[in-house]
Amino acid sequence: LRQSYHVLDAICQARRDGLTHLLHIDDDELLFLPRGAAGLRAEISQLPPETSNLHLRNLEALVPSAQCKDPFREARAFRHTP
Repeated sequence: LRQSYHVLDAICQARRDGLTHLLHIDDDELLFLPRGAAGLRAEISQLPPETSNLHLRNLEALVPSAQCKDPFREARAFRHTP
């Protein structure tokens, strides 16, 4: 519920600022762009105008312990969430 509130608030702020897209990822997820941000922009620009959601394959870091300080350096496994 808290996350939904923050997302809706971010959408309202983005609209006020004239933004057309938002990227939402959790702090334990990594967005890897092999073609860089330009590649992501190219993909988004080819979507039909009525597209409201784009779901990307993500990998979640499985951290070794609760004391983990840097999940992307310390993680030894990642979970794929389809």
